[in-house]
Amino acid sequence: MKRFYYSALHDGKECEGVIRADSIDEAKNKLLLEGYEEITLSILSSLAGDSEGQLPDDFAQPRRS
Repeated sequence: MKRFYYSALHDGKECEGVIRADSIDEAKNKLLLEGYEEITLSILSSLAGDSEGQLPDDFAQPRRS
């Protein structure tokens, strides 16, 4: 699984966070199913020493502004 940073609108508010998916298309589809709009995604490079067990859940808590 890869990690993607997203910035999007959800319920009219700007949100950002991290999502795990196998591809950028899968990440976008997951966000669309959750009701996100105007989605921008970028892949996060993995840090040295990261293991699959240390990655966050599918959705990190989004920051809303």
